[in-house]
Amino acid sequence: MPGTEEDSASAKMNQYEQGIHIPKFPRLKDLAKALKVPAAYFYAESNELADLLYAYEKLSSPSKQAIAKLIK
Repeated sequence: MPGTEEDSASAKMNQYEQGIHIPKFPRLKDLAKALKVPAAYFYAESNELADLLYAYEKLSSPSKQAIAKLIK
């Protein structure tokens, strides 16, 4: 039924996908959480960087620390 909450959310997502509207950061964080990606994923300027951010987020804390030490 048009105007229901689900329809409204679907329309809003469509507008985000088409670049008509850009979600504010708190909403973007909610979307990232729902999609199980880091918020920075949406700001990546290349697919390679997005893939890297996604993979990094899935690592354990010790692995993240090892990578940080390696790149310093």
